Amino acid sequence: MPQIAAHFSITNQEQLVLPTSIFLLGYVVGPLGWGPLSEAFGRYPILVSSFSGYVIWMMASALAPTWASLNVFRFLSGVCASCPISVVGGLFADVFNDLVTRGRALSIFMASTCLGPVAGPIISGFLAPVSWRWAFWAGLIIAGVSWIFLIITPETYGPIILKKRAQDIRKRTGEEVFAPIELETTNWVELLVTVLARPFRMLFLEPLSLLDLE
Repeated sequence: MPQIAAHFSITNQEQLVLPTSIFLLGYVVGPLGWGPLSEAFGRYPILVSSFSGYVIWMMASALAPTWASLNVFRFLSGVCASCPISVVGGLFADVFNDLVTRGRALSIFMASTCLGPVAGPIISGFLAPVSWRWAFWAGLIIAGVSWIFLIITPETYGPIILKKRAQDIRKRTGEEVFAPIELETTNWVELLVTVLARPFRMLFLEPLSLLDLE
């Protein structure tokens, strides 16, 4: 932060915490959309699009010309980075039927999310003296390598797999076969009301979900 503050001539202590706090704000807001969207369009397109957005906004953060643009890019990075937190749990539920195996996989994933906050300051400590932008370049490099493995990950959400199979059957045979998800209304109004509003409906209409009693 001292290097960033010096570069942008920021002396106000309240402003110095913005790149981190703005990122965390996006990290909190993002799952409200990513989770429901993954159940409407599938895990694969949501994970790939969010991760692609994260790569783009990390690059933008590294090249940010002004203090304001840096904070905007950090917020957008946080929104995109939050996708796995809300989607990977569903992905594991798609893949692992055994609850013990699913729990182990999820615990490994959650443990791995702690590596970033631990390794980040160490890596930044070595790179910041060269340039504060290299802290973002390093994150971009790691994200870019991870993005390659994400691209080859197949779709796991059952309704979307059935939709693709139905589309393939219609294409090959001409038979009017439709998956259940294709029979649902998918216009933008329905998407906003049904899908994106789902977390808020659960929050206000199912308060027991807050207690995580399951």
